[in-house]
Parts: sequence; structure tokens; C-alpha cells
Amino acid sequence: MGQRLSTQGELPEKCDPDRRDIPNLRRCLMDSARYGDIFTVSHYLSLLEEAGYKEGLQEALYEAGDGGSRSVLTYLLVFTDKAFPALLGAIKGDHDLLVDYILSQDGVSLTPYDISKAIQYAAEANQLSPNMVRFLRNKRVIRKQELFNRGLYGAAAGGHRDLVDFFLRQGADNLDFAFVMAAENGHLSLLRYLYSRGARYIDIALWAASRKGHRDIVAELLRLGAKPRFGLQPAVETSNLPLVQLLLEADRDLQSITSRDFMRALDIARARGNLEIEQYLLSQKCS
Repeated sequence: MGQRLSTQGELPEKCDPDRRDIPNLRRCLMDSARYGDIFTVSHYLSLLEEAGYKEGLQEALYEAGDGGSRSVLTYLLVFTDKAFPALLGAIKGDHDLLVDYILSQDGVSLTPYDISKAIQYAAEANQLSPNMVRFLRNKRVIRKQELFNRGLYGAAAGGHRDLVDFFLRQGADNLDFAFVMAAENGHLSLLRYLYSRGARYIDIALWAASRKGHRDIVAELLRLGAKPRFGLQPAVETSNLPLVQLLLEADRDLQSITSRDFMRALDIARARGNLEIEQYLLSQKCS
């Protein structure tokens, strides 16, 4: 085929059989995989491969799993042993029989870690049902505690308080890591809730929130007693002057930021050519 087609642009809402741009071909493939049409799945996979797009098979696996299409899934697994996208789709789509089918396939590459990741991603998207949790628990594909904690991490990352409560009731116990996930993803009310339940990784959470630029989270963690030094380097690395200012102001009395921390931050600012932060740091050093 001649010129490689662009993959840029959002996927259209509907498949147009007369268009040959990659976003439309992807939409056609996904619709075909979701609704169980093996012939058109094969057709659009071929067109995408000719156009130089390499991710079609993985996308089709996910859509077949999410749509509950066992026939398409069986067809696609002939070409790959990487069944993670199909498992994730089936878990999100709440298709327990299809999950069972995927797990039972010989030659399929799925580790306990893959299953844990799928659970966490589904929870983050708020697409992990109590039915699916019970099914996975009874199948004993991973340890029960791992199942519940992975669900908790995903729910915290997605900011889903009801799902967080569900996993805590089931026996999830790693509040601290869930607290860090809430901080990293900017969920202030959930952060406060997890702190009220006993989470205490405030310094690590400060590092994560600072790295992502969540000023409201950083301010809250400082109020809770986090040491500003843990947020300084990621704030400088991401060229976030307002956060650098907030952290240094909070450290005036605490003095948690050592000379070594300060010089490291200054070196990072210089290496990134961030003159504004460099000048601000020097002005604070001299004050």
C-alpha cells in the first residue's frame, strides 16, 4: 500500500465502510470485535496491518472481551498468546464465564501479576463489579488479599469512594498505598477519608502529588505534617514554580530541606535551563 495513513485524531462514533483512515478503521475493527463478526474483524485487521498500524490485534482482543464475544476471542487467540487485553475487557464487562474461558486456555500467557493488573485497572475505571470479585475470589486465581488490595489501589487511583469502601469491607488492608494512589491522582476528599481511616504515608504521598502538580493535595499533606523536602525535587523536575514556592514557604519553620536537598534542586533547575526557578532558589538561599 502507498503512503502510511495517519493515526492522529479521535475515533469516529460510527464505522464508515468507505473510509480508509486509521481512526475509522480502528472504530470498524472495535465494533466488529465487540459484536462478534469474525469476517469483518479479519478484514479490518488486514487493512490496519497494510496501513502500518500494529496495535489492532490487542485492541480487538479488549473489545471482544468487553463485549463478551467468545467466538471472536477464540479466533484472535490463534494469532497471539497475549491474552491480557481480553482478560481486562472481560473483567470490565462483567463476563465471568468468558473470564473462566480465557483462564482455561492452553498456551495463553497470563501470570498472577497480569490478573492483578486487570483487577486494578478495572477498579480504577469503576468497572469492577461485586459479582466479578466474588467469581475471582472463588476461582482462587490469585491470593484473596492480593485481589482485595489490588481492587483498593485501583479504586483509590480512580477516586471511587464507594468502591474503596467495598474493598475495605472485604478485608483490603493496605491503606497507605491506596493513600499514595489517591494523592498521585488528585483526589482530595478521598485522601482525607483514607487519612481518617489510618493511612499515614504522608511523605511518600507528598512526593507523588508534587510530581503530578496537584497543588491542593500538596497543601493538604503539608497541613497534615508531611516534610516539604520530599516534594521539592519533583516540583523542580516538573518546573512547577508555584509548588516550589509553596514548599519552601512551608519549610521556613520546619527546616526539613537540607543544604544537600537545596543544591540538588538547584542543579536540576540549571540542568533544565529553568532560570526562573534557579533565581528563586538562589534568592531563598540568600534570605
